[in-house]
Amino acid sequence: MQVRMLLVRSIALAVLVSGAASASSTPGPSPFEPASRELWNRGSERFQRQWLIAGPLGADIANNVDPVQLKPAAGVQLTPSAPAVKWAPHAAWSDVTDANLSPLHEPADRSIDRFVFAATTLSSATAGPAELSIGSERPYSVWLNGKLVHARETVETFSPDKERIPVELQAGNNSVLLRFHQTSIGPSPFSLRAVPPGTALKRIDEVTPSLVPSNDQSLAVRTHFATEKGAAPVALEIIAAGGEVVARQSAARGETIKFDSKNWRDGAYDIRVSTQNAWKQPQVSYLTWYKGDPIAAARRLIAAADAAKDDVQGRHVRMLAAMVKDRLGGSIDSATPSQWSLVHSPLMEYEELQLETQGRPARLRGSGFVRIAYNDEVDGST
Repeated sequence: MQVRMLLVRSIALAVLVSGAASASSTPGPSPFEPASRELWNRGSERFQRQWLIAGPLGADIANNVDPVQLKPAAGVQLTPSAPAVKWAPHAAWSDVTDANLSPLHEPADRSIDRFVFAATTLSSATAGPAELSIGSERPYSVWLNGKLVHARETVETFSPDKERIPVELQAGNNSVLLRFHQTSIGPSPFSLRAVPPGTALKRIDEVTPSLVPSNDQSLAVRTHFATEKGAAPVALEIIAAGGEVVARQSAARGETIKFDSKNWRDGAYDIRVSTQNAWKQPQVSYLTWYKGDPIAAARRLIAAADAAKDDVQGRHVRMLAAMVKDRLGGSIDSATPSQWSLVHSPLMEYEELQLETQGRPARLRGSGFVRIAYNDEVDGST
């Protein structure tokens, strides 16, 4: 094995050296195409990526926390009233951070009226005016150097740089504290950067699609929260379980696209949204939608789990049923159709398992998801 590994490494090194030599000695343009994206990094060159995050806290405790008195530091308690909730470092993988990614301290009552705190430090070479450019789906408040500079009480479609807040930075380090009010389960994306006043910005996330409420079984998608002339058009693909694309349409950014879904089967659907961002790079995002009654589908999944055999397939189905119950707060009895997005993933996976019993490779597809399981011979667990 060591000989083979050394041989492969030697061949790879020879190819690299040969390619480098030929590239440097060949006149004219480089034979390699330029990179289509930047290499991943965890720095804060465009947006702030380094954070301390603490929470969630129930509203009864969070409302008694004085943000001005907080001293964020890794491993330190946020408040003596909740000794298990401590500040934890989080480095975002992209320019958008998720406030739900750090400490997993769920309130005992699983309340969805809760708060999460995020802290960071902005460095400025000189003192003077600036703007905090912030994007957040959740209602939030922001303090700069101990002073409340902005608060928003409404839930809005997330987009980086959506709000520009004029502030005065001091020379050196400036402390920033955000408090997010979470009133529903799910991701809490946000972004922040400091920019000179009036700076024209390129958004890293150029399109933020959203579902438009409908009174019937039709599907309507707004391609962006605002109309943007001259921007790249937006293409939508509606994908059923198994990867079947049941419809395609394109429109200008900001327009609403409607689909007639009366001939589509009931079930979970992914909506693939494709466009180009401000740097002419491909951008793909996804929305989820369900045709029919997702809570009834969840009940069918739970019934199938109760009747499933004690094998890998049966345990897979029981795991999906347990996931559905957990995401709906431990019980399905009080669930409402508005909570369908919480169980979209397990319902889609269950549909694809059913398709595979009919001989269709439903999960083995682009943007598909395959869960691999086996029985452990030691203790019989899956």
